[in-house]
Amino acid sequence: MKYDLAQLVRRTKNPRRKVVVLRPIVPPKALASDLYTSTYKRIIEALNAAIPGIVAAYERALPVRDGFADAADDVQPELESLGDWLRRLVLSLTPALGEWTVRVERWHRQRWRRAVLTATGVDIETMLLATGQPTSMAETVAWNVALLKDVSAQAQSRIGNAVFAAFQQRKPAADLARELRDIVDMSRRRSLGIAADQLQKLSGALDTERMADAGFDRWKYHHSDKLHPRLWHKAREGKIYDLRTNKEIDGPDQIKPGDGPTEPPFCGCKKQGVLVLN
Repeated sequence: MKYDLAQLVRRTKNPRRKVVVLRPIVPPKALASDLYTSTYKRIIEALNAAIPGIVAAYERALPVRDGFADAADDVQPELESLGDWLRRLVLSLTPALGEWTVRVERWHRQRWRRAVLTATGVDIETMLLATGQPTSMAETVAWNVALLKDVSAQAQSRIGNAVFAAFQQRKPAADLARELRDIVDMSRRRSLGIAADQLQKLSGALDTERMADAGFDRWKYHHSDKLHPRLWHKAREGKIYDLRTNKEIDGPDQIKPGDGPTEPPFCGCKKQGVLVLN
C-alpha cells in the first residue's frame, strides 16, 4: 500500500520546515556475518571436508598408474561426488536465504520507521505493515542462489584443474593438499565479500522501495566515506536527485543504471529520503 507521507505530516502538525531529510540507514556488519554463516559457510565447509578424500585418492593413484588419463580417472569419482553434494547443498540453502532476507527487512523496517518518526514526528508503523513484502526480498534470494552456485562452480573448477596439473607434474600429495586449501580459502574470502555486498544491496533496494511507497520524489546522496572511494561517488556527496530518474535536481549529473548507491560492487553509499512539504 502506498501512502503520502508529506500529506500525513501536514495533517498531523504544522511543519516549520519546507524540506525534511531523513538520516541514512546503515546496516550492521553482523547481518552480513549472519548471511555468510547460514549459507556461504556451508559451501566452504563442504569444500574443506572433501579435500582429504581427494588427496587420498590422488596419493593412491600417483605411484601405481603410468598413464595420466588412468590416474585421473581414479580421482574423478571424488570430484563428481563433491559436485553432486554441492548441488544438493545449494538447493537446501534456499530457505535459509529467505529467513535472512526476512531478518534484514524487519531490521530495516524498524530503522525506517524510526528515521521517519525522528524527522517528522509521524509514526508510520501501520502503513509499513500494510505495504506488504518488498519485491527486493525475493530478488535477493534468487540472486544469492545464483551466487552460491557460482562460488561452488568456481571452486570445483579450480580444484579439478589443480588435481590434473598435479598429476602432470607428479607433485607430492602434501603439495596438492596445500593448493586445495588455498583454493578453499580464496572461496571463503570471496564469500565473505559477497555477503557484505549483498547486505548493502538489499538495504539499498529497501531504501528505494520505501521511499517510493511513502511518496518521496527526491533523495540526497550520502557517501560512504571509505578509504579508497570511487571519486565520482565522493563528488556526489550532498547532491539531491530525482527518485524516479536519478537526475540531479538543479544540476547536470545523471546517475547511470548500475552506478547508484549500493549498486556497484562493494559500494557503501546510501540514499537519504528528502521529503518536500510545501
